[in-house]
Amino acid sequence: MTNSALFVFSLSLSLFCKSFSWCRCCVDDDDDDDDDDDDDDDDDDDDDDDDDDDDDDDDDDDDDHDHDDEDDDGDVDVIANNSITLTNIFVSLLGIIDIVIIITIAVPLLALLFNIYCFIVVVVVVVVVVVVVVVVVVVVVVVVVVLLLLPIAKVCLTLILSTVSSTVFFIQAHSSISRPYLV
Repeated sequence: MTNSALFVFSLSLSLFCKSFSWCRCCVDDDDDDDDDDDDDDDDDDDDDDDDDDDDDDDDDDDDDHDHDDEDDDGDVDVIANNSITLTNIFVSLLGIIDIVIIITIAVPLLALLFNIYCFIVVVVVVVVVVVVVVVVVVVVVVVVVVLLLLPIAKVCLTLILSTVSSTVFFIQAHSSISRPYLV
């Protein structure tokens, strides 16, 4: 019994470490890509210095084009920051789930080694902890989804309210025109 409990504990611990390090490497790879983009921007600046030796008209066109590129890079940075934030949230949730798996499998087995009463108490505590963690994870996921869908919900609500108000205005205007004929 001791060997199987230690085996389960070590297996769950290694799975947790591998999943956490894999997700962290993915986030680090994104940071390396951003560094490469910065190097490309430096190369573009060197090209702009060479263009300064050309005609003044060409410089004005190049400057306008460079400003457009900077705006595009800003949009890309905002999207990248949002995706990194979501990645961090999901990595945290994955870590919480792994910890719950470790607690659920390994701790009761280790408690069983000591005493059956200790095992019962630990199982009750583990069930309570798992329920609390699941509720917290569900609340976090719902909050993230609501925050992501909030701009879309605002647009839909505005469209619905404008449609209802225009329909009510049309009905009131039509009924006020029809009243003299009814009288």
